[in-house]
Amino acid sequence: MSTRAAPAGKTTRKTVRATRKVRGAPAGANLRALSAPAERQLFCSDDAFLQQDDPGYSGVPQFDWRTRGIFSPPRDQVNINACTAMAIVGVVEALHYLKTHARITLSPGFIHTCLTKSFDRVGATPREALCAAASHGIAYGFPGDYPYPANHCTTGNLYTISRRTWLAGRNSTMRVLASQGPLVADMCIDTPSFLALKPGKVYRASPTDTDLHTVVLAGFDLAKKVWIVANSYGAQWADGGFGLVAFGSGGLVDERGAWQIFL
Repeated sequence: MSTRAAPAGKTTRKTVRATRKVRGAPAGANLRALSAPAERQLFCSDDAFLQQDDPGYSGVPQFDWRTRGIFSPPRDQVNINACTAMAIVGVVEALHYLKTHARITLSPGFIHTCLTKSFDRVGATPREALCAAASHGIAYGFPGDYPYPANHCTTGNLYTISRRTWLAGRNSTMRVLASQGPLVADMCIDTPSFLALKPGKVYRASPTDTDLHTVVLAGFDLAKKVWIVANSYGAQWADGGFGLVAFGSGGLVDERGAWQIFL
């Protein structure tokens, strides 16, 4: 997963270039690195459901969950490879609000430090982090929980998710996104270019972009052929922490699918 420039006085980890091998992908899937390299093991029961893409899409032409006010304020991963953890927490908090109309604050640092710390150098994929979160739960947030203090990893105050489903393509992703809620997805980016994205501009990845980065799918626009994503670069990124990514860019959804979380 990609890191970016840290604030003055902090050390920035070198950007990781990581195009990973496919392992355990659904039959017929066209993916760039759905899962982890063979040498990395999932420390949980990998019981995710895998759903092939719908044959077509006939739903609404555009949708944007930002208009429903379900998202927590944008988080900033700074120089830590925690984009996947932040995307998962962002989706779970939004789904909880949809379900209960009450706000909760969870800790992405808990996922990063306590559940997937062994993957720190390149970050965890959505598959890895969701597997761990579904097996162990997610700690509630508290002041000073990012980076998460390792001596708090044994906390029993956890929020649980019931299961997750991998959606194999654009049609099923748009259907579920518009009807059920935000999703987790990852893509290949050029970190400096993605960091510099401006409001209203569309990110179009190059075939040479190989920095894996996880975002929240917050909506889409068929006419403009873009996904609306929530990022983990803080509220100063793009349009208040949200940006536009062209369909097919960086493998987002079309090649790498998306993840639906069930509470």
